[in-house]
Amino acid sequence: MPELFNASSYLVDRHVDEGRGDRGAVTGPAGTLSYAELAAQVRSLAAGLRELGIRPEERVVMVASDSPGLLAVILAVMRIGAVAVPVNTMLTGTELAELLQDTRARVAFVSGEFAAAAAAAAAAAPSCATWWSPRRPRVSQRSPTALTWPRFRHGSASPRSPG
Repeated sequence: MPELFNASSYLVDRHVDEGRGDRGAVTGPAGTLSYAELAAQVRSLAAGLRELGIRPEERVVMVASDSPGLLAVILAVMRIGAVAVPVNTMLTGTELAELLQDTRARVAFVSGEFAAAAAAAAAAAPSCATWWSPRRPRVSQRSPTALTWPRFRHGSASPRSPG
């Protein structure tokens, strides 16, 4: 049986494997990552998603500003065969809750500046059980668990109950 194609591996790992790991992979106002740094983040995030029980074809919603970190999350989701669902950051909490219900996402990545919309959505979309944010350990006082970005990024995805 032929090996399955993985776009995440092709976009990142191949550059490291071919000796270009020190070259810039992504750059912008939020920072720069080399291919080697991006590959390490993607591997770590993918391990964290697996630890959370995310399976191929499941959706992971992302409400975040464009950044190298968001790219790493998208590539990690792709790496495990799940579906990345980056959404418009202008959605209200009600609109985000509707989208979470439609996608049946169990995990949402939220960058800190969108925590208020996420908190409102969490109250209306209890099926999304895990919320994770790079800046805020707490997204909602309701049932969703929250992960801090450093803990998740380094493969320790044990959820911490907000509260």
